[in-house]
Amino acid sequence: MDTSANLQNTVQPSSETLMLAYAAGDMNAFTQLYKIHKGPLFRFLLRQGMISSRAEEMFQEIWLKVIKASANYQTTARFQTWLYSIARNHLIDEYRRDGKADIIEFVDEQVENAHSSSAEDYIDYSRQHQKLLTSITELPFEQRQAFLLRFEAGMNSESIAEVTGTNLETAKSRVRYAINQLRIKLGGSQ
Repeated sequence: MDTSANLQNTVQPSSETLMLAYAAGDMNAFTQLYKIHKGPLFRFLLRQGMISSRAEEMFQEIWLKVIKASANYQTTARFQTWLYSIARNHLIDEYRRDGKADIIEFVDEQVENAHSSSAEDYIDYSRQHQKLLTSITELPFEQRQAFLLRFEAGMNSESIAEVTGTNLETAKSRVRYAINQLRIKLGGSQ
């Protein structure tokens, strides 16, 4: 039995390869792409401080933009960078149109599914988690974006700089300032 052939079959194609395959008409490639990016992208939107129903709408609007842009997609950047650039631009348009985010309402499966040894532990975890999420939404827009791109999307500083249209040092500073602000808000030391 040829184990190298079996190994090749188990290697997950990159998001860029999947997007190109989808652009060429492979619907299965889109399904895989969606599975990879749906959770982090939705959490990125939800943590902007909008109600979950608006985050869901925006999530769908972003994927529609991805679908519409698929024919012109080129691998000039990582797919993730391209996707979050679309999301960020959509958020900026939303904030400009409304002047502010919707009322804060967080629904997070980690809190709902947390398994704790006691009810008190669960309540304490839930309160701390809610305080963190609220504190994130209180960050200045640019810091919040950089922080969420790092910790929700898992981007490195170079990708954050590319998505936000800034230089590398600015991207690093925004993440660092966001972390320091969160430490202060959560009662930790700077």
